[in-house]
Amino acid sequence: MFLLILTLLITLFLNRYLKDRSKHRPFTAFKKPIVTQSEKLIYRKNRKKPQWVINEVIRLVALMSVNSGCRTLAHTFNQLHSDKETVSKTYVYNLRKKHAYDIDILRRNIKHKKPRAISKNSTWAMDLTYITTADNQQQVILAIIEHATRACLKLEVLDNKSSLRVLLSLIQTIKKFGFPKRIRTDNERNFCSTLMATTFKLLNIKHQRTKVAAPWQNGRVERFMGTLKSKTRTLLFEDKTQLNDELNTFRFWYNHVRPHDYLDGKTPSECWDSTKQVDRNKAQWFDDWRGLLCGYYIPRE
Repeated sequence: MFLLILTLLITLFLNRYLKDRSKHRPFTAFKKPIVTQSEKLIYRKNRKKPQWVINEVIRLVALMSVNSGCRTLAHTFNQLHSDKETVSKTYVYNLRKKHAYDIDILRRNIKHKKPRAISKNSTWAMDLTYITTADNQQQVILAIIEHATRACLKLEVLDNKSSLRVLLSLIQTIKKFGFPKRIRTDNERNFCSTLMATTFKLLNIKHQRTKVAAPWQNGRVERFMGTLKSKTRTLLFEDKTQLNDELNTFRFWYNHVRPHDYLDGKTPSECWDSTKQVDRNKAQWFDDWRGLLCGYYIPRE
C-alpha cells in the first residue's frame, strides 16, 4: 500500500514538473538559447541605437527637403542601411525633435559649403532676364557668368531673344575672353535650338542643360540675376539705351568693386588676373545708382 501511494505521488509530481517545463525554452550552459524572430524584432526596436545611426539620421534630415516627412526619411535610411540597422518613423520624429538645433546648423553648413575649385574658363553660365523701362517696354537682358572667378563676362540688352541674337553675343564674348569648355543654360527654347546645338558642336563646347524647373542647378547666374534685380527694383530707366549704359555701370561695380564671400573677400577682377599688382594707395570711392552701388575701387596695374 505504501509503495502504491509513493508511486502515485511520484507520477503526479513528474506530470506537473514536465507540464511546467514545457512552457519554457530549454536552456543549458552548453547550448545557445532559441530566440524567435518576433523576439529579435522587439530587441532591435527597444535597444539603444548606435551613435552612427543618430548621426546618419541627422545628416539625412539636414540633406533632404524641409518638407520631407518622417516616413520618407525612415524609408530612405532603411533603403541605405537595412543590412545593418533599421529605424521607424517614430524614431525619426523623436530624433528630429530632440536634435532640431544640430539639424539647422548642419543644414546651414551644407548650404554654404564651398564647391570644389575649378580652373578659369572651365564653365560659363548663361541666362536671360527682363526689365521694364519707362516707355513700358520689356527689355531682354543676357548675362554670362564665369564659374571659377564669378566674373560677369557679358551683360547687355538684346533686340530680341532669338537664338541667332544670343549666339552673336556669345561669339563676341568668346573672342574677348577665350573658349570655355562647358556652357550651362536652362531649357529655354532659344538655348536648345538646332542652331545653338550645331554651333556648340562645331566649337567643341559641351552644352550642359539643367533639369526642368530646377534653377538651382545654374545657381551662379541665378544668384547674379537676383543681385541685379534687387538693385534695379527701386529704379526706373528711361529707355533701352539708358538701361544698356546703366548695365555697364553695374557690371563694372560687380567685377571691380564688390567683394565676394566665395572669393574670400576678393573681387572677380582680382581672381581673373592675379598677376596684376594692387595699388591700395590709389583706392577710389565708387558711388552710383543713388548709393545702391558703392564701395572702394582699387586700380590694378
